[in-house]
Amino acid sequence: MTDFHQNRKCCIITGGDCGNISGISGSEYIIACDKGLQYALKSSLVPDIIIGDFDSIDGSVDLSLFENVVRYPKEKDDTDTLLAIKHALSEGFRTIEIYGAFGGRMDHFIANIQACAYAADRSALCLLRSDDELAYVFKDASVEIKKAEGFSFSMFSLSDRCLGVSVTDMKYPADGIALENTFPVGISNEFLGERTTVSVESGILMVMQSRMR
Repeated sequence: MTDFHQNRKCCIITGGDCGNISGISGSEYIIACDKGLQYALKSSLVPDIIIGDFDSIDGSVDLSLFENVVRYPKEKDDTDTLLAIKHALSEGFRTIEIYGAFGGRMDHFIANIQACAYAADRSALCLLRSDDELAYVFKDASVEIKKAEGFSFSMFSLSDRCLGVSVTDMKYPADGIALENTFPVGISNEFLGERTTVSVESGILMVMQSRMR
């Protein structure tokens, strides 16, 4: 199984509901996607690279003030977030933390999840963060996850099937089970302690913690 502990980490700021991103100022590499540049500037962050077609950024932002801007046409196959993920992978990053992936348009959110599955299929761990949601997307790996107080805990298969799924120290433990993307059996588990380890032997798995409302 893949071990992510020694991976270099890249942070991507994209254009959904971003929430608090001040904690990423010490990241090794920061990519801003389109409107994500506005969120970065509001938090006094200067991205290492700015990527996108810039169809959603505020017109008052002067892109000429930044050195490393990669502009793409609006008519393209890749979303801005997927372009950023591909750039991160090409730079050797295998832990990718994404802010702004939730909220906004639902089709963009689903596209962001699929983009993370693309990264997981290439041996990367993706973490999607907002004030109310936290998700991990990974393949053929074991990941330690800390309890988020007041949040739910659920697991989803993003591939047709995930085999050998195990989760420890939970109210509903699992040991080598199969999950399928047509049956949401992994919804609403509960921590017994402060952390858990989730493993999948084969397939792309998403673990999500959502704020309880």
